[in-house]
Amino acid sequence: MQITREKHQTKIICSLDSVGLKPDYAKELSNRTDIAALRILYDPKNTKKILEFIPLVEEFRSPELNKIPIMIDVGSFPRASVAKVKLEEDLQYAQILTISKAGKNGDIEINTEDWQSLFAKNESVFFGFGSIECRVLEINNDQIKVKVLKGGGLAAGTAVHVPATRKAPSIFDLSYIDIKPFQELGIDYVVLPGVNTAREIAVVRKKLHSDRSKCPWLLIRVDHLDVYEKVNDLLDEADGVLISRRDLALTMEAATVPMVCKEIIRECNKKAKLAIIASDILGSLQFNPTPTRAEVSDIANSVMDGTDAVVLSEEVAQGKHLMRGLTLCRNIIMDIEEQQTEADINWKKEEVVVNNELDAVAFQAFKTAQRVKAKAIVCITKEGNTALRLASFRTSVPVIAVTFSEDVKRRLSLVRGVYSMVLDIAPHLDDVLPVVNKQLKREGWLNSGDKIVFVTVTLSPVGREASNLFTIQSVDRLK
Repeated sequence: MQITREKHQTKIICSLDSVGLKPDYAKELSNRTDIAALRILYDPKNTKKILEFIPLVEEFRSPELNKIPIMIDVGSFPRASVAKVKLEEDLQYAQILTISKAGKNGDIEINTEDWQSLFAKNESVFFGFGSIECRVLEINNDQIKVKVLKGGGLAAGTAVHVPATRKAPSIFDLSYIDIKPFQELGIDYVVLPGVNTAREIAVVRKKLHSDRSKCPWLLIRVDHLDVYEKVNDLLDEADGVLISRRDLALTMEAATVPMVCKEIIRECNKKAKLAIIASDILGSLQFNPTPTRAEVSDIANSVMDGTDAVVLSEEVAQGKHLMRGLTLCRNIIMDIEEQQTEADINWKKEEVVVNNELDAVAFQAFKTAQRVKAKAIVCITKEGNTALRLASFRTSVPVIAVTFSEDVKRRLSLVRGVYSMVLDIAPHLDDVLPVVNKQLKREGWLNSGDKIVFVTVTLSPVGREASNLFTIQSVDRLK
């Protein structure tokens, strides 16, 4: 029975693409306690590599530490990438050039299986995530003519994006993924592409439930204006969202993306769902050991916006400073959280709407914890719902989630301000408090005289009688 030792409320996700799946990284990452989850970008060409890397992390991990939760991101494929650049100089503003399929003698040759529907006349073509922008002038069978609107250096391997012709992916497009090997590894979260309807998410959930007893938490990638516009409906079925800001910036004015992030986080809080911020976090550490001021401010603002977790850019793992990047990210988060008060939050707290018993009990427990200056809110949570609802109020009081499932404990590790512990056997409610108190004192969370608010919203009996309640307890009185 262990509890996460890191005390910062906003969690950190370490992100790796196929380049970062190295045995050295598996060893170095295995014993870090500041990683709330390991996000791996799925690539069908590297499935074997992924399946070998995940057990390697666990093999190196100290037995005293909890297993690192694993997140598989299957929603991040570019439709095309640069194969060859035949230009001797960087692209210049107003320059006219040709783009072709690989081997068709364009100024820029690309790899794609979507050539016929990739481009549209008068629409923008982005190389990378907006570092270079062109507008399509003419479309021929094997080549298109474009005008450069924003120039710069271009290299092979750069992703090519044409937002105007992007179609919302269907969950059924993911049939190429062999699910069983990943299920056997006990994946905790799956990031799905931004789909059309909540029904498609339900189809995936049903499929995963049919193959194993516990379904991973399903997160939707918000990477397009269309997904943003229907995010409220998708949240009714999804467990949360991963906001890909650099993708969003290709389909809306870049200046509006920060406000959109705040709005999405607010909606996730209303529905007690995970909200994760991704894209370019400490990306410059791919090449440099010191972050820019803008990158430090980016993390600080994400914390103040109320995100559950920030995702360190996968590009960092392609350089030499991944471990330093994780430490810097943790230190920035801790500095901001230590200085931040309830009055300093960077978002508007909506009036809480009470729809059910869970909302009512959780909200009053949260308000009471603030009034009595409790050191923690301790809750019994079977599937994580009570902890999610308490955390959605974004209180500075830590939420200690007591559960009876290792799966639930790992998944709650991404929830802002939530720290989890597992009881091996579900005791009667009357016996829970002394057990929890002893553990919290041993872990250094509580001292004599500290107050806690204890919450249980009983959906199945864990006590001698089912009950929905919260109580104020003093550590001195718990033996």
